[in-house]
Amino acid sequence: MNAVAYCRYSTNNQTENSIMYQLNAINEYCSKHDLNVINIYTDEAMSGTNTDRNGLQRLIADAKTQQFKAIVIYDQSRLSRNIVDWFTFRDMLRQYDISIFSCTETIENYDDNSSSFLSEGIRALFNQQYVLDARRKTIAGQTSKAKQGAFLGGTPPLGYDIVNGAYVINEFEADAIRFIFESYLCGTGYGTIVSELKNRGLKSKHGAIISTNAIHYILKNERYAGVYSWNNVQQKYLRKFAGNKPNPNAVRLEDGMPAIIEKQKFEEVKRRMTNNKNRAANSAKREYLLSGIVKCGKCEGSFVGVTKTNPKGYETSYYVCSNKRRLKNCDCKNINAGELEVLVVMVMKREILNQENIERIADQILEGLKTYKGDTAKVKREIASLDHKIMKIKEYAPLAPTKETAMLIMEQADVHRKQKAALELQLRDFQQTTPPTKSEIIDILMKDIAELQNDPKKIKELLKKYVVNVKITDEYVEINSIGDVTFNGCGGQI
Repeated sequence: MNAVAYCRYSTNNQTENSIMYQLNAINEYCSKHDLNVINIYTDEAMSGTNTDRNGLQRLIADAKTQQFKAIVIYDQSRLSRNIVDWFTFRDMLRQYDISIFSCTETIENYDDNSSSFLSEGIRALFNQQYVLDARRKTIAGQTSKAKQGAFLGGTPPLGYDIVNGAYVINEFEADAIRFIFESYLCGTGYGTIVSELKNRGLKSKHGAIISTNAIHYILKNERYAGVYSWNNVQQKYLRKFAGNKPNPNAVRLEDGMPAIIEKQKFEEVKRRMTNNKNRAANSAKREYLLSGIVKCGKCEGSFVGVTKTNPKGYETSYYVCSNKRRLKNCDCKNINAGELEVLVVMVMKREILNQENIERIADQILEGLKTYKGDTAKVKREIASLDHKIMKIKEYAPLAPTKETAMLIMEQADVHRKQKAALELQLRDFQQTTPPTKSEIIDILMKDIAELQNDPKKIKELLKKYVVNVKITDEYVEINSIGDVTFNGCGGQI
């Protein structure tokens, strides 16, 4: 029988359960049981708490094409330490009539053997319990180190290096941090600060250009004032999103690390940012009709609306490439907001919401709906998968060795229910009980034509409904609509 081997280890410190150790055991097992290994799938230094592993995903893809009849593993924990993922995988193998063997455990067809099902479920529970215990011990150890202000991994903030597990100031980067705070207090805009940092040759710890967003978060980072904090929110459970809940075990130490900015200056920046935010919220804003629609034809970034006031008090509004504005790495020209909006509205009125074109537009919309409705099958499969996972959690949570483990497993079910609810909303948007007829689409178009003529406030809503995107380059403006209409006009400063 043709078989494949799957091996995994989670950290570089493992030796006994390393890939070679597992492979040796698998080869010995296959020799004794007349199995012919035709492929090997491995995941190195990867957690077994979810299925986001390259080797495992390739194995699943090949299983669906039925390239083999059996999978051999060293033990259950190598394949998964998540009980729901384990039984989801087992059900998939059963669907494709693929057997699974373990070198160290007995895995049988539990349809015919209820005791096998129970023992397999208990092993899966203990594998997950192992992860929870290890995580709890790791967090306890990290919390102890955090209370001493120690570095706990990841990337240190700009301005700091790590020496012997402790934060030390990087003077070259720290000078830039001081420049950022002082410039902001002097009223310098984020864009000017970004340009100056680029001229200085300063980049992030990952080698990227410092963006305006990065400036914002630098100004909010209290570590620059010497405040050490760790684990402020609960971000993941078994490598899955947990909703950024406040963490009751967070650590916060005043003067827990060397300060680059004086506390007084940091608080002054904090007050200024709060006041600016309040002023921005209270001030009247120009409405940009094409927000979220305009794209850069050079770098694929989004265009954002910007209004500038000259010394005489006259305002001019533009659409500006966000990458040009934040990162200074795109040179696409700004485009006058008023002139672009007039152009796009004119095209919508002439090419789409026009009674002379209504038959052609209705036919094109009907054709587009065929592709759109095809996405419902994928959403339905995702909902069914979540239903299956929720059902498995309900089955195995009562078998958990402790009440705490059972509660943690049930929390995972709540995450799946939220995901399912979001998909169901998406499905309702995707799919109607019966598709609209051509006459119904024409009625909608006629109603929107009337609204466009009688209610100018509806223009933005109708633009969102009928214009897919507007692409801008220095040479042209390309307007793409839901009716498959493309219009090319002049670009740059219209």
